Amino acid sequence: ALGSTGEPAGTLAAALEHDFGSLAARQRAVATTPATAEPAADEISAEALRDMLDRPDQVLHLDVRLEEDLAKSGDRMPDASYRRPQDVAARAADLPKDRPVVACCVYGFQVSRDAATALRRHRVDCRTLAGSIAAWHAIGTPTMAKL
Repeated sequence: ALGSTGEPAGTLAAALEHDFGSLAARQRAVATTPATAEPAADEISAEALRDMLDRPDQVLHLDVRLEEDLAKSGDRMPDASYRRPQDVAARAADLPKDRPVVACCVYGFQVSRDAATALRRHRVDCRTLAGSIAAWHAIGTPTMAKL
């Protein structure tokens, strides 16, 4: 079988043609994906959290940054209660069951996701802040000085 270049399909030219065609397809897919994708079902956007914090009885906001990340930071999000990530599950009984809890860390990856997963195992309605504190800064929402 011949590739579109006339080379046998198993040659380097055919392989490169296939790889570059796949790359171009991936680039087109990325280019047409909206930059502001919706958060996953277990996440909440920075804008939605900002709106919820206008009525604090609607949400409990937990800062679960690692201690070393917290020490490097000069600020914190308003109304956020700090919990060490390794202590979150042990203190799940102290958290409300009648309103959602939102966990945040530095970027919204492993630390806050692990904390939220641990809390959900204890029947706490916990989500993560999509993009975490970095997203909070990106939308220009005010922060407070670190205690």
